[in-house]
Amino acid sequence: MRKRFYSILAVVASVLSADAESAVFPPAVEVVSRDAIYSIDDQVTSPNNQVHFPFMFESADGNWYMTLREGPHVWGPNNTGLPLENAARSLFASDRVQTVYSPDQGESWRPWAGLKAGDTWLRFFRTRLPDGSMVSPGYRFREWEPDPEGGIVVNLTLRLSHDEGATWNKQSREIRGMPFAQPVKTITAVTWGHVLPVDSDRLLLAVYGRPPESIDARWGYGMGVLASDDGGDNWRFESWISRGDDLGSEGPSETDLVNFGEGRLLAIFRTGTRGSDGAVDRQVPSALHLSRSADGGKTWTPPEATQFVGGVSPQLLRLQSGLLVLSYGARTEAGDTVRVHTSADEGQTWSTPLELYRGPGTGYTDMTELTDGRFQIVYDESRFYRTDPESDRNEIIRVILQECR
Repeated sequence: MRKRFYSILAVVASVLSADAESAVFPPAVEVVSRDAIYSIDDQVTSPNNQVHFPFMFESADGNWYMTLREGPHVWGPNNTGLPLENAARSLFASDRVQTVYSPDQGESWRPWAGLKAGDTWLRFFRTRLPDGSMVSPGYRFREWEPDPEGGIVVNLTLRLSHDEGATWNKQSREIRGMPFAQPVKTITAVTWGHVLPVDSDRLLLAVYGRPPESIDARWGYGMGVLASDDGGDNWRFESWISRGDDLGSEGPSETDLVNFGEGRLLAIFRTGTRGSDGAVDRQVPSALHLSRSADGGKTWTPPEATQFVGGVSPQLLRLQSGLLVLSYGARTEAGDTVRVHTSADEGQTWSTPLELYRGPGTGYTDMTELTDGRFQIVYDESRFYRTDPESDRNEIIRVILQECR
């Protein structure tokens, strides 16, 4: 009996020790304010009346710029998605990207004529480059064709702004030898996350898709990075972060990168959620994973699982103080939440969660550091799945946070 008692103690101690590695201290940030900045006023009784996937930033000229989607998560005829043909696609315009701006800190919103969106947009990521301009990568690659030397040739669309985001100009960059499967229907490689400046000339951009060996599988993404060593004029596929790894129920996707200097980078990415875990009868919940580079993204450590399960689109923000902030939506059996964690040691250990919201929504967040030492998170509170209960929440929420004093 005594032997069994000590065995149980050992198991408990092991579990507590594992939890302590990732959550031994409270978050080092606190909420300052919380406001609904954009909404559809009517109570949600139809999934066609929604606001999703917000991305918002404040420019130095005082304007707020935001993109968001309006419409159901599953759309099109018989909920099968939008048709590929433009003529047929236009019949299902209830799911559309809105580009809006506010000159009065969210009191009113107007059409943002300086940025043209397409109905296939999912995310709008922007990065301020060392020269003060801003860049936003396109989501899908266009005009792909087989590369005689292996892989495929694609065109990467970059949007550039030299006027604090008021207007954007498109530019196209050819990338040869992309080591992904040739696109079939909707299966193709896509970019995700911000363009990451590593130094004055070197830029990285995460990309994921199906390696050729997993093209017939339901899941099985591979993920790597594109690199430019001349400030964005020329790009190439640089390295794999994860290829063919049995990570979660989906494989690696939705990535964010952060630069700690001297070539030290951190990548964090989604591998599955409650929905995909159930679809493949996975018993162990899928978790966000981490990988590191010590050479500016040329090579990466093997991915390691975090304690954060069911996470979608994790976002990293390194504050001027050096504190690292992580935000993401968690879709788990316990419910859907929007969470924030902090780390003072470059992601080696993480705080317990600061829960910003519990309820239906996409869980997709966007973070921006503000000029007064604070930072903001925007996310949506709205019906996301058709199976979600009717809700009177149908808003884009802006939360201002600061480091604890």
